[in-house]
Order: sequence, then C-alpha cells, then structure tokens
Amino acid sequence: MENITELGKLWQEEIINLSDIPPENLDVFENRIQDVLHRLGKAMMEWKLTQWNNSSLKKDKCPECDSKVHNRKRTKQILTTVATIDYERYRSSCPKCKHTEYPLDKILGLQPLQRMSSSVEELSILCGASWDYVKSEYILGKLLRHDKLSHETIQEKTNSVGSCIPKELEGSKIKELESNKRLQGDYFESMK
Repeated sequence: MENITELGKLWQEEIINLSDIPPENLDVFENRIQDVLHRLGKAMMEWKLTQWNNSSLKKDKCPECDSKVHNRKRTKQILTTVATIDYERYRSSCPKCKHTEYPLDKILGLQPLQRMSSSVEELSILCGASWDYVKSEYILGKLLRHDKLSHETIQEKTNSVGSCIPKELEGSKIKELESNKRLQGDYFESMK
C-alpha cells in the first residue's frame, strides 16, 4: 500500500464484493468476513510500518565509536494476531566497530531475532500450557488464520516460560522464610 487512498479503495472493493453475495450459512459468512478483515488488517499494518520506517531516523554516526555508518533496508516478517506481516526496515551498521541497529524494530519493541509479536507469543504459551502441542498448533492456526506457528515452536516457548517458574518460586519461598531460621532450615533439609 502506497497511501491511505489505496486502503480506502481496498475497503470499498471488499464492501462491494460482500454486497453481491446471496444469503449463506453463518459459518461460511463468518469465514468470509474474517478473510476480509485479515486482508484489510494486513494491508493497514504493512502500510503503517512502511510509513514509520520511512520517517525513522537514519543514523549518520555510530553511537559507539562515532564513525560513519551504512544505512540499508532489510526485510523482516513478523507473525501478529492480525496477519503475517512483511515489512522493510532500515539497518544502520558501523563498518569499524560492527555496531548494528534497526531503528524501527527498536520503536516497535522487537528483539533482533523476534519473529512473532508478544501477543502471539503469549497466546502460544497459554495454548501450549493448556493442551498438547499439536492441538495447540491447530487451535492457533484456526484462531490466527495461518499455519505459520509449529507445534515445535509452541513447545519451545511454553517450556522456556515453564523453566523460569521454579526459579521464581524458589526465590519467593526463601524471602518468605527469611524471618524464621527454623523454617528456613527445614525447607533446605527437605530439598536434599
């Protein structure tokens, strides 16, 4: 999408397409509406990300060593609750100290290798904690209207969160027992 006028035309086309359909099964109709929202949401997000990237500040000097940096565009794909979004963003890299930045990713709060939004990550963890991973893959595919999230990824994300929980609980248990040395001793004895 080049501009907001094209988004308006896309919206009008979708409305015209919907106005021509005869009455149909509710599930089929619901699916049709979801497809329209998916296409429009994807177009809107890609348009806005392009706009933000073009307005993001390209760096001239490296913040680490004050050398001249190279600015190039790089593509990225991110999985969101709206759609799988493809966008270009500037990459500033210093040839001297190798410091690299992606200004748009920084604005969006994305890590360098992050491939899904925080909302999708949270959904995948909740599904993975609630059902087996293959069923979670199916449910997320239906919910997000794509098949880009594998059961292996869901398992990896769920396990990474699960492994942090015992460490957090243990730290809070020790704090809870700080005032009572006897209970603290009993707690550590029970761990052996």
